[in-house]
Amino acid sequence: GTREQKVFLTYILISLLSNIASIISAHYKMNNLWMMNLFAPIQFSFLMWVLSEWQLPDMKRVFVFSIPAFVFVWLIAIAFFEGLYKFSSFTRPLEALTIISASGYTLVQLIKREIESLLDKPSFWISSGMLVYFTGMIVLFSLSDILLKESISTLRLLWVPIQSLSNITSHLLFAAGFLCLRPR
Repeated sequence: GTREQKVFLTYILISLLSNIASIISAHYKMNNLWMMNLFAPIQFSFLMWVLSEWQLPDMKRVFVFSIPAFVFVWLIAIAFFEGLYKFSSFTRPLEALTIISASGYTLVQLIKREIESLLDKPSFWISSGMLVYFTGMIVLFSLSDILLKESISTLRLLWVPIQSLSNITSHLLFAAGFLCLRPR
């Protein structure tokens, strides 16, 4: 595979480990929000770097520059406004909005540049997966703290189906991106 697909696969494995740790801690009724909050800059960095690899030079620089910019904003928000142990109502939605924009932009550029089938391009499938996941999750990221204050069961009632559906759909699209590499 390509370098960006190897980096993306590394991200998928880190994400899997993070999800397993979150599920285990939730099972034992431990606060796992610090894990989600610490994962945000890692997730953003991996995904924006992968998306940057599919850009022309000027936009590639913008995508790469967004990584330290987001990490800086995340650090300030965590230190002064949000904290590690509650839902992020600013940085996670900001992350989602940025990745939605970046993956959408990537798809538009792919459509403009590609003469042959988009379905043979890993960048099409992976960008689509990011777009689906973060579009599904942005509302949850924005409202989770409010929903949690209502009740944990209200939060779970919305979180579990939306996050599960977004996650499964995005991972099927990611898998299609890796299947493009198979020799025909």
